[in-house]
Amino acid sequence: MTKLNGTVSYRELFLVKKYPEEHLRISVGVSADGRLLSVHEHIESAGITDMQPVRTFYLLTTEEYRAYYEKAKRNGKLEKAVKQGKTTFEEAAHFCG
Repeated sequence: MTKLNGTVSYRELFLVKKYPEEHLRISVGVSADGRLLSVHEHIESAGITDMQPVRTFYLLTTEEYRAYYEKAKRNGKLEKAVKQGKTTFEEAAHFCG
């Protein structure tokens, strides 16, 4: 994965995994220009009531995307994303190459 600097305009395709104990959420998305991304969202606390998400973006290769796709498929996150209208099974499979 190649880390991108700054903010990226993207559409989330599906959640891969949540790590509540680490306040971490990893999802996969597609940027406005069609690049596959891994989005790591870490919640940082700046006080008791001020929770700020910090997003880090990584470019994904087809192989890396495929691994995330398979994990999301196994843990039911892909099916949930389809039900929520974020993606379709066909669109998500299309990016596997």
